[in-house]
Parts: sequence; C-alpha cells; structure tokens
Amino acid sequence: MAWIRRATLIGAAVVVLSLSACSSSKGGATTCGEYIDASANARRAAVVKMLEDRGESTSDASVTLNSASVMLFCQTLGQSTDTIEQIYG
Repeated sequence: MAWIRRATLIGAAVVVLSLSACSSSKGGATTCGEYIDASANARRAAVVKMLEDRGESTSDASVTLNSASVMLFCQTLGQSTDTIEQIYG
C-alpha cells in the first residue's frame, strides 16, 4: 500500500513540475504579473529562455543580472500586463 501512495505522490509532483515548466517557456513574452507570481525556478527559466531567444549568454552572472533587472522593472515601471522583454526598450 505504501508504494501506491508514493507512486501517486510522485505522479502528482511530475504533473505540477511539468505545468510550471510550461508557464516559463514563454521567455520574454512572460508578463510582469506572471513573473512576479512565479516561483524562483520559474522566473529563472523565463529569463534563461528570453536570453536564449535573443542569442545572449546564459551564464549564471548574466541570468542573475537580467533577473534583477526584470524584477526591478516589473516592480517599478512595468505594469502587470507588460512583458519582461521590455527591459530592452
């Protein structure tokens, strides 16, 4: 019986992780509202996808800097419907 419960929990975790991965696949098209509400991992994935789509470096330093820029934009000038790629003007 314990193995059935574990299998069910693992299956549920896979579904949740799959759904969160789908939401981050929007990259730069992610809105500020989505970005702010997302988990840290989903925010990072959105920034990585945005950088990849732009042909830019996805090094830890670049992702960290761009993540901070996106968060600052979304918390100050950006509206909840603005996309995170708008940090580039």
